[in-house]
Amino acid sequence: METLLQIGLSNALVATLLAVFVALVSRVCRRPAVVHTLWLLVLLKLVTPSPLVLPVSLPDQLSLLPATSLEIAADTEQARPASHPDSHGWTWSETARGLAFTAFAWLRDSWVSLVLAVWLAGAFLWLTLTMVRSYRFGRLLRFGRPGSRQLQEQAQMLADNLGLARCPRICILPGVLSPMLWGMGWRTWLLLPADLIGRLEPEQLRTLLAHELAHARRRDTWVRIIELVVLGLYWWFPVAWWARRRL
Repeated sequence: METLLQIGLSNALVATLLAVFVALVSRVCRRPAVVHTLWLLVLLKLVTPSPLVLPVSLPDQLSLLPATSLEIAADTEQARPASHPDSHGWTWSETARGLAFTAFAWLRDSWVSLVLAVWLAGAFLWLTLTMVRSYRFGRLLRFGRPGSRQLQEQAQMLADNLGLARCPRICILPGVLSPMLWGMGWRTWLLLPADLIGRLEPEQLRTLLAHELAHARRRDTWVRIIELVVLGLYWWFPVAWWARRRL
């Protein structure tokens, strides 16, 4: 468990340094593709091995406690007669120090397990919530209808020009939503709201399709999966959310 915590914290530190560097580069670099790739590297760093390993063991601080506490902790292994609760001459202050000693010793030995338990519990809740939301949104696709043959052919032509091996299938949905790609990387749908399609001029529609297909060409559906994994594992880490927002 200690090794897992070391890996996680080490990756977080290196990713923080990398994020600061990328933020500085993005101020002078005006090429969106380059900046996008650099922020993606920040996320990838959180799930790849780090050359830096941080120590996570607590130092032994037992010597800082009063000597009487050490003596009391040692005496706790011996049973006290019930009829003589003060047979060892204990006082309330010494008992409190003894309890503090015991609590510190337990914390020193168990804090890694506690931190990992909270970490994994948060990751489980985050991933569960995300899966539930994705499932609920995916169910809305049953209200969709395939795009017209003309619209699909137009998308296929743009996909060929962009060098896409496979053009996403178009799904027209009722209601208000943003045009988007939906899927798990290898199987994607291009979701379009019906109301918007009816209001666009032919050139505007072509531009919209090209924009969404450019996301497919850049494999942004896979990037979304990476974001999901990283944010699930590092839900507590502000730099992970910063990198995702910059992407």
